[in-house]
Amino acid sequence: MKDEFYYFKGRVTILVDTIPKYTQYQLSQMVKAEVEKENLGIGEISLKYNVDQNLLNDILLEQVKFKAKHYEVVSSILGLSVSELLADEEIKPISFRSKHEESDQDINREIVNVK
Repeated sequence: MKDEFYYFKGRVTILVDTIPKYTQYQLSQMVKAEVEKENLGIGEISLKYNVDQNLLNDILLEQVKFKAKHYEVVSSILGLSVSELLADEEIKPISFRSKHEESDQDINREIVNVK
C-alpha cells in the first residue's frame, strides 16, 4: 500500500508495510508466562493441553525456528488461533513495541509534544 502526504516543501510518499504481530521470541515468552502462571511442570502442562512435551520444551527453551507444529502448541496453550498468531500489523511512521498500557495514539501524542 502506498500513501502520499503533502507538506509545505513538497510531497512525501510513504510505503506502508507490515510486520508480524508476534515474534517467535514474544510467543515463547507468552507461553513461558502462561506455564509459570499455572504453576505446573512441563509434563503436566503437556497433558493438560494435549501437546507434545518435546515441542513444548523446544518452545520454552527457544531452540528452534517455529514450524506449523510449534504454532499449534502455542495456539493450544494461549487460546489463540494460528491465524491470530501469524497475523501482521501495519508499520506506522513511528513504529515501536511497548509493554505499557498506553495506546499507540497516546504515545504518538507524547512524541509530537516532545518535538
